[in-house]
Amino acid sequence: MQHSRVRSVSLKKDVPTAFNLEASNKTAETTSRPSSVEVVDKCRDDGNSRNINTKRSESSADKNYKKNGMPTDFDDFTGHNKHFSPNAKIDNFSERDEKQNSNKNTFKSQTNEKRPKLFSFQKISPSDKKALFNGQKESRIDEHAFLKSKPVSQGSSSIQSTVEIGGARLKTKSNLQLQNYAKGPCQRKQSETADITPAVIEMAFLKDLMYKESSIIVDELLNNRQFLDYYIDMATKDENAIDLFLQVLSKAFETHDLKIILQLFEYLKTKGLFDKIIDCLLHVIIQIKTKETAGTYIQRILENILIIQIAHLTRNPSSYRTFRKLQAVICQVIEELANIGSCNDEVYAKYERLSEYMRAIEKDRKQTFKSEEKREPPDDFRHYPTSPTIDEITSVTKPFLRPVKVTGSYENLHDYLDVHFRLLREDFVGPLRDGITGLIKIMSAYKGKATTSERLKELDMKIYENVRVLSPVVTQQGLCYKMKLQMTPNLRNIEWKFSKRLIYGSMVCLTDKDFTEFFLATVVEREDKDIRRGYFVVHFETQNIDMKKLHRKMFIMAETSGYFEAYRHVLSSLKTCKDGDLPFEKYIVNCKESIGYPAYLNQNHKYDLRPLVDQDVKLKAKRRLIKNKVLAVSNDIEFSLQSYPAGEVHLTRLRNWPNKELLRMDGSQYRAVQSALTRELAIIQGPPGTGKTYIGLQIVKTLLHNKSVWTETGQSIKPMLIVCYTNHALDQFLEGILKFYKGDILRVGGRSNSADLEEYNLKEYRQIKFKKNSSLATLQFNKRVSRRNMDAQSRCVQNLAKRIQLFQSEIVNEDTLSKEIGDRLFKSLKADFKGNVKQANFSYIVKWLGVEYMKKECVKELRKARNVRKVKHVRVEDEIARTLQERMLDFDADTNFSSIEGLIVRKIRNDDIAFYVEESKGKTRRRKNEPSKEQELDKLFNKTFKTTLMAKITDEDVMSQEEADTIQNVWRLNHKTKWRLYRLWIKKKCTALYEKIEEEKANFEATSESYRDALQQVDKAIMQKAVVIGMTTSGAARYQSVLREIGPKIIVVEEAAEVLEAHIITTLSNKCEHLILIGDHKQLRPNPTVYELVVKYNFDISLFERMVKNGIEFNCLELQHRMRPEISSIMRHIYPDLKDHEHVRSYPNVKGVSTNLFLVNHSHMEICSNEIKSYSNPKEAEYAVALCRYLLLQGYKKDEITILTTYSGQLMYFRNLMSEEEFDGVHVTVVDNYQGEENQIVILSLVRSNKNAKIGFLKTENRICVALSRAKVGLFIIANFDHLSSHSSLWERITVDMKNKNHFGEGLVLYCQNHPNDDPIVAIKAEDFQKAPEGGCFKKCDTRLKCGHKCVLYCHVIDKEHNEIKCKKPCTKILCDLGHKCPDKCFIECSPCQVLVTKIIPECGHTQLVPCATKPEDYCCQETCSKFLECSHMCKEKCGEEHTTECHEKVQFIWPCGHSYEIKCLETKTKACPQPCGLQLKCKHTCSGTCASCFNGRMHQQCRHGCSVTHPCGHKSSALCQHNPLCSEPCENRCSHKKCRKKCGEVCTPCMLPCSWKCIHKRCTRRCGEICNRNACNFPCGKNLKCNHKCIGLCGEPCPSICRHCNYIKFKAMTFGKKQKQNAHYVLLEQCGHLIEYQAMDTMVKKQTKSKEIRCPKCTTIIKHCLRYGNIIKTFLSTIESSKKIAIGNLHLRYRLSGSITDIPEESESDSRIYAEIKQGTISEDVARTKYTSHFYKLFCKKELGKRLDSLTGVLITERQLLTIEKQWKICINVSNLIQRINDTEHDLRDSEKGNNFVSFLHKLITIVVQPRSVLTDQENEDIDREIRRGKTYLKFLKIDMSAIPMSVAAKIRENFIAIETVLLGSTLYTDELDSNVNKSIGCLSAEIEMYNQ
Repeated sequence: MQHSRVRSVSLKKDVPTAFNLEASNKTAETTSRPSSVEVVDKCRDDGNSRNINTKRSESSADKNYKKNGMPTDFDDFTGHNKHFSPNAKIDNFSERDEKQNSNKNTFKSQTNEKRPKLFSFQKISPSDKKALFNGQKESRIDEHAFLKSKPVSQGSSSIQSTVEIGGARLKTKSNLQLQNYAKGPCQRKQSETADITPAVIEMAFLKDLMYKESSIIVDELLNNRQFLDYYIDMATKDENAIDLFLQVLSKAFETHDLKIILQLFEYLKTKGLFDKIIDCLLHVIIQIKTKETAGTYIQRILENILIIQIAHLTRNPSSYRTFRKLQAVICQVIEELANIGSCNDEVYAKYERLSEYMRAIEKDRKQTFKSEEKREPPDDFRHYPTSPTIDEITSVTKPFLRPVKVTGSYENLHDYLDVHFRLLREDFVGPLRDGITGLIKIMSAYKGKATTSERLKELDMKIYENVRVLSPVVTQQGLCYKMKLQMTPNLRNIEWKFSKRLIYGSMVCLTDKDFTEFFLATVVEREDKDIRRGYFVVHFETQNIDMKKLHRKMFIMAETSGYFEAYRHVLSSLKTCKDGDLPFEKYIVNCKESIGYPAYLNQNHKYDLRPLVDQDVKLKAKRRLIKNKVLAVSNDIEFSLQSYPAGEVHLTRLRNWPNKELLRMDGSQYRAVQSALTRELAIIQGPPGTGKTYIGLQIVKTLLHNKSVWTETGQSIKPMLIVCYTNHALDQFLEGILKFYKGDILRVGGRSNSADLEEYNLKEYRQIKFKKNSSLATLQFNKRVSRRNMDAQSRCVQNLAKRIQLFQSEIVNEDTLSKEIGDRLFKSLKADFKGNVKQANFSYIVKWLGVEYMKKECVKELRKARNVRKVKHVRVEDEIARTLQERMLDFDADTNFSSIEGLIVRKIRNDDIAFYVEESKGKTRRRKNEPSKEQELDKLFNKTFKTTLMAKITDEDVMSQEEADTIQNVWRLNHKTKWRLYRLWIKKKCTALYEKIEEEKANFEATSESYRDALQQVDKAIMQKAVVIGMTTSGAARYQSVLREIGPKIIVVEEAAEVLEAHIITTLSNKCEHLILIGDHKQLRPNPTVYELVVKYNFDISLFERMVKNGIEFNCLELQHRMRPEISSIMRHIYPDLKDHEHVRSYPNVKGVSTNLFLVNHSHMEICSNEIKSYSNPKEAEYAVALCRYLLLQGYKKDEITILTTYSGQLMYFRNLMSEEEFDGVHVTVVDNYQGEENQIVILSLVRSNKNAKIGFLKTENRICVALSRAKVGLFIIANFDHLSSHSSLWERITVDMKNKNHFGEGLVLYCQNHPNDDPIVAIKAEDFQKAPEGGCFKKCDTRLKCGHKCVLYCHVIDKEHNEIKCKKPCTKILCDLGHKCPDKCFIECSPCQVLVTKIIPECGHTQLVPCATKPEDYCCQETCSKFLECSHMCKEKCGEEHTTECHEKVQFIWPCGHSYEIKCLETKTKACPQPCGLQLKCKHTCSGTCASCFNGRMHQQCRHGCSVTHPCGHKSSALCQHNPLCSEPCENRCSHKKCRKKCGEVCTPCMLPCSWKCIHKRCTRRCGEICNRNACNFPCGKNLKCNHKCIGLCGEPCPSICRHCNYIKFKAMTFGKKQKQNAHYVLLEQCGHLIEYQAMDTMVKKQTKSKEIRCPKCTTIIKHCLRYGNIIKTFLSTIESSKKIAIGNLHLRYRLSGSITDIPEESESDSRIYAEIKQGTISEDVARTKYTSHFYKLFCKKELGKRLDSLTGVLITERQLLTIEKQWKICINVSNLIQRINDTEHDLRDSEKGNNFVSFLHKLITIVVQPRSVLTDQENEDIDREIRRGKTYLKFLKIDMSAIPMSVAAKIRENFIAIETVLLGSTLYTDELDSNVNKSIGCLSAEIEMYNQ
């Protein structure tokens, strides 16, 4: 091979490279070194190139490329192949330059060529490798740049050498090790390679492929991936393998099948083949430098690599980025080969061609990128909907986008708005579209395969399978829906509290598994306790969804985390913005650099700047937003004499301003204030610590004090608007304003945590009652009206929604489900039950489902579970909390739908629920704030059992109706089948409820929207009265339409560099005349959702930054007041002009640490969390926590230390390491959340450390800036700085700077404050901090304590005086005369001696063991008490305790009724007889009451048995016995014009429209609701169907849609009658859809006239609408309507009843006086009940029955209910009069025990009767009548006077008297027979007494 050309090779500028590398192999014996390589320029990893020069002449293309140079960025070029047009013609490099022999022996000779080993088993680390790529800029690297040896001593192999890369120390090696480093495995001694044995591999597979077609080779490789993986793995281990493998690959890449070659390329890239080749080539460079090889054998490897690259780039130019680093390394290899004269001409030619090709691609990419900016949009962005359409999210076509112009102006406003609208819309539509299209692709390709779930994880968005709609929920956003996730193991393991999944505002898309339907929704609620079980709430964006069809249907759900609410409002505002609407267009759009004065400011205006001098001055203004609170105006403020030079300043004459010292500012602040007050667009950059918020407040103070300048007299106030990115920043800024301004400040939106701002919140102003007749009062009235309308609609919807929700989580009683169960199974459920009904509220369905058994099983499981005490972790401020804080908006304070939710739930549970799990009660804390063990167990049981029950109810295994129809006895089903059947009933019930919701939904949404509009009008009116309005960017987005109407004249934007440009411009209106932007674009930038929009379209460039980069004049603050000089020196790498204020130099040093700033370097690897897409570094976290603990031991307060990290994954790791008990108060958060904050000491964990050459956003200067600028006194950074500095020039500069200043190392040097001269501790690992266990050192303290013992702690810093330290040694004091010692620790105060000694108790004489210090008489004797109680049972207490007051002994007790039960002794006086009544009532049902509740049969409880009621309309419903409610089903009556919207039980309103029954032959001339005055027309219909066949209907009747010819099968199934008759015509029955032959139907109708109802002869459905038989149907319906009118209570009866109850007749003045005194309470209730019984109960009944009548107002009720209330009133009046008359009699019997008992029973009777009820049953009426007769007879009996009877006959008469008394006052049933006998006896007795009296 000729090498004449090669020897002249030198470095050339055109060829891209990655590094310039020279290595030395310096040993003790070696003295000569290879000559150094001339380095023209150094190539960096970001794409800067270095070129190889040759002596041959350069082509024109070379000159062109040399002129243009290489770009500095390498963006992905996918999709732009069609624009590629390289300058030079590219040959077909897939052909071999040298033909290979087909002879295998030739091949063997090639592979067996003798050559040195190329590859070392010791791989170069990623950090070392990267150091090769990134050298010092503008510096030369000599031949030792990679291995620089610095011998410590001469001679032996143990001489140590320091390996450095770019000045960074990597590791220490001996010279012998350096020699072995460059050796191949065969050149090393066995001892050197003891742990590495080269593998001998079989080459047959590869050799066989060498002689096959290229397409076959690719197929074989892809189909035998185990071999492919093996050879990729061997790439750095066996040179023969890689040589042969590359030959095979180079031939494979000759194939023309693009699809399969792309698959192979992607697989090779994924498996890291090209990275391994880079490693191999780096070792080749070392071997060439150390003269281990002449490079002959490497030529073929290079040639094959180049063939692969060229072949693939010609097909896919976008892959150039993959080959960029590889190409750079090849350049270096060729360079080294050129130096030793071994470079092959053919190899070099291929290399040059490849370089030309890559340059052409890059040039074309730049041209294409520029042309993209100039492309015209295909359509008008204003025509796009705000929400994404289904077509968009399922399309694979990318939208038209153009980048933000970082520099330069836009063509016009429309062009500017178009760019931002499309980018902003793509930011939330893009992830959704990519996720859905990816989902469809995966589900279609892998449908039914086990790998589907794994493939779904590859998508960038979150995908959830088996999601379903559970129940509707009424929220502040309107009608929403509760969703249920299928909780897979992965979802259960998610830490939802810190997960960004399904947070408020995220958009989700639901689709079925066939992708036929798509529904967009927004997450509105995600409680932690609910989402852990899979529940969350969404609001559907799609309108007109039939939710009953979606109920329990399975969906696949895709989620995008973008906040849709903010996007929606901003996009809408951009669409409505037109020419002239955007202020400052000349700057924002046209980028004009010269800025003018604000429009309101002229050159003659003077400003009073005295508030800037007198900082303590409080500005006061008249308040317009608070009633009767007017403060003095600002003219009354007293200023100091010193401030008078600043009293009248011509603002525009800057030279006449007071000096900066008078205004208390430094130079940069002074210039910033001047700029802000005199320019209509002011931009102020505030580096960290320079006080940009302070300057912002000074500007606002000046503007407020001089408000008259920008608010003209007579005009409405145009407020000043303050906009901040975060709630925290907004609170801080407004609090700052509050300190100097007492006026109308308004805080809008967000969630304010400031107590000072509470009264200034918009929600507080909404509650103020403004002056009557004012515009605000009118708007508030309108709001209240809208609210009442909304409430009226919401109660109905909420009731239905809550029923669905509860029915799917609790057990519904059988009566509620009776319709769904059906008569047959309902009867089986009750009749086939074999057990006993023990309780009054017994539920068959609970017993049937085995709920009690499930409870027992749950208890067993809980007992098996072990109690594990959870460690409470420190609170961390994660990104999720911040995101939610910014997204949540304020709602109206009285918009609280949950206020009535409790009432609804209680009512539903009382009426419909048979069993539910009680909610856990509020925690009652014991000592140490710990809940009791019983409470914890109850809570755990409730939680577990509720989850179990819900899982049972919501299970997807639902029985079909066909299977349910085959069941005969429900009690014979197994447990699983019972639940399947129950779920069917629930499904049917919920479906029916959904239908009712659909009917009410439109009205509810309309009233809700009306209310929101009214609320916004109130908000706007309040804002118009404010002087200062504060909003977050999210709040401003929501209120952007209001802001445009209000038109703030001055807008101040804090954190402006963090806000997307579109968000700022939408807050501007054409009335804005002054815009002040405050921020720092070198700190945090806007954070779009789609990263691609940042990389390709500059979407993270804020308006602030764009203005700065376009040369708009801005002011940068220079003097920082936060960081000590050592820390601020780091910031000068970002802000070179930053200066320190004097006071930061006086900060104290950090205690216990040798330096105030330190960079702790390590090499521990990071780990990645796939769930939250974040990183953590456990070793870093452990070190940071150990350092924090150490600093706390130095005496620092917890709130003086902050731990910062750059990743959420690390934040979670910190949380798990830090217990609340030890670290509560330490601020732990991520860097992004700490913007604008500061602390004394900051510990920063940077996390990133990997072998993939990635540092993420740590290469972004903005993030670095925030992270490094938060500390005031001490900053300690823990990171792999070797890794960071090798991938970031900023980190490299910082690292070098810190090394030079000795602030860098592997461990932090600690010193003991007590022993500062001792050797320090170097904390390299977290465990090293344990060498100072108490914060000092490892010495013992040994200080003598007050108690005389030595301190046993290690050297400690805290409490050196030992005032708080507790001695833990045993106490040595003697406690008593008996010599007993104190058993406690020394620090515990000695307590009285508790040693037990024998003593005699004087009171009882028992001998007891008593504590030594306790006197015998004070001791409670523990012997069992031997006394008997009054009940004759033994006392159960101890001898020294009080006797038992409540005896719990079981006794057999007999009640007066004769029943006997075993009860507790104490219950004998209070417990009522529990014997079930069991009597058959008049309704033939068994009484469900007890002996006591039914008063021993005298007054039975109302029958609770459920009965099926058939209403006149034909509907059936379940109701309590003898309750005949109105039908509550939706009315089915309809006509051709409309359907009746009322309930079926209400009277329908007749349709008054003209009758629609007409044809060409006949016509009805009456109204629709009247009987028609025409007959049926029997002519056939003359119309044609779509198929052109004749209609089979009749003239004037609705046309059937099916054809007897085209749809014969369907026709046959749907018709009834003469099907065989070809000319037969049919009547369409619209209710069932069947077609009946009209002659047959006419005949049937005539036969059915007796029943007055028409039924379909095919399905028996009642026909309620048919034009042909309309008169018959109307006649039938009129009878039903008559029945309804009779059943419904008439108004006359209601008014009459209301009047009789309200107007109690007063017979005399004394009655009026008594009524008044009872009402006023002058007569007590007890006295009134006994003495003025009639008066008392009339008032009582008036109150109770009046409530009952009021509750029925506006409700449809029956006449029977009204009559029942009337009867209740009459009964109560009669009984109360009876009691009064009994009390008025003077008879000894009246005051007897029996007499009092009877009167007491009558009192109870009134309270029973007056209870709310729909009916008094027949049994109740009978019982009440009996007792009234008994009372009247008793009154008659009391009138018998026995005082004049002679003693001789008195005994016999008294015997009869007592017999009558026993019957009347007894507790037995008072029958008609008894009443007759008693009255006869009384008559006889009266006659006999009268005879004796005569």
